[in-house]
Amino acid sequence: MIRSPKQAPRKSRAFLGKDPIGPLLARLSLPAMVGMLVMASYQVVDAIFIGRGVGTAALGSITIIFPITMLMGAIAAMIGVGGASVISRALGAEDHNRAERAFGNVLFLILCAGLLIPLGVGAFLHRIVYFFGARDPILPYAVIYLETLLLGVPLHIFAMSSNNVVRAEGEAKTAMMTMIVGALVNVVLDWHFIFNLSLGIRGAALATIIGQGCSALWLFSWFFLRRRSCLEFSWKNLIPRKTMIGEILAIGFSDFLRMGAVGMVGAISNTTIFLHGGHLFVAAFGVIQRLFALIFMPIFGISQGAQPIVGFNFGAGQYHRSRAAIRLASFVATAFSCTAFVLLQSFPAQIMEFFSPDPLLVETGIRVMRLISLGIWLVGFQVIGATVFQALGKALPAMILSLSRQVLFVLPLMVILPRFFGITGALSTFPLADGLSALVTLWLVRKELQILDDLSPVLPEESPV
Repeated sequence: MIRSPKQAPRKSRAFLGKDPIGPLLARLSLPAMVGMLVMASYQVVDAIFIGRGVGTAALGSITIIFPITMLMGAIAAMIGVGGASVISRALGAEDHNRAERAFGNVLFLILCAGLLIPLGVGAFLHRIVYFFGARDPILPYAVIYLETLLLGVPLHIFAMSSNNVVRAEGEAKTAMMTMIVGALVNVVLDWHFIFNLSLGIRGAALATIIGQGCSALWLFSWFFLRRRSCLEFSWKNLIPRKTMIGEILAIGFSDFLRMGAVGMVGAISNTTIFLHGGHLFVAAFGVIQRLFALIFMPIFGISQGAQPIVGFNFGAGQYHRSRAAIRLASFVATAFSCTAFVLLQSFPAQIMEFFSPDPLLVETGIRVMRLISLGIWLVGFQVIGATVFQALGKALPAMILSLSRQVLFVLPLMVILPRFFGITGALSTFPLADGLSALVTLWLVRKELQILDDLSPVLPEESPV
């Protein structure tokens, strides 16, 4: 093993099984929420800078590339979320050797993904961009943006995957700082490259990859290199273990499917929206996507805060605490999504005017925003539902919930509705899918809560405070 002579003692994660659920969820969720809000904010600021500094067609190009970056992120999420589930349950069971073997195999998978993704996408770059819906006048901007982003893929994969491992240890503040560092660097460089150096869409992409590099450097130097992790690195743990990798990928596969489905449905949606509405609707749709990312980040932060609590206590046999964490996280996430619904329905014009002075784009965006956001108040509960099964190591229901919205509902509705209702049918796909997937989530989560009730019949209800 590699050990520092000044290495700190192994940290205990016993607080995950002892502290009151409410303060514990806040302690782990708030840093994740802040960090992810900053990350989403830089995507919003990125869109504002591009819309105002480069133009509407360039704004449409980042809409086209968004599904591709989601597919890349889906691979990182699969590795990170799967590894985090294995690690948190192993720490709960006090099996540190298993946790460290999982950590080593996570690093092996990160290395493979970081090398193979840029090579594969770069070899077919123009075909991929066209497949995902890029047409004139958007196409040339999309090609430049993607070919520049590929340079930063290894750093992005490392930062995103490893951050899930950090959260599995209960170190939410470190994970928050990792995201904040990269986001702040990106925003500053975005402004400098676009408005001062006139680098256009390439400048926006360069700012993104430099920000990703800073996130990776911060995480590696502050947390792993300084031995702040409770997991010790060993070269032998980098050797791939078939069973371990299989478990990591099986559990994380639901996240891959969820994010990957977003990418594929995004490609189909972009093409369909362009066909029935033109490039203004594509640009407006891209703005709404970034707003949704900003809105969903607090919800994902809650889910990431809940995951180690649910997983640790399930591994420790404290099922009543897992149940209490699930219920509290569901309530808070739903409150966030309901607030977002009210804001998007009430102030669409004011929101769109931040992104572009183009009056045609603002008018189009009002229509798009109000229609797409009709079902957003249901999203919070859906996100927590998928996280529950990931934390418990139950890959099949996690996969079903991850697939329900994008694949089972959005995809067929996006194919069928526009044929009869045009652009209105395409946009109506999203609230209809939200409603249907919420029903599936409710059915599966209620069954799981009943199982947890049955496993702990003699234990008192965990107080949330």
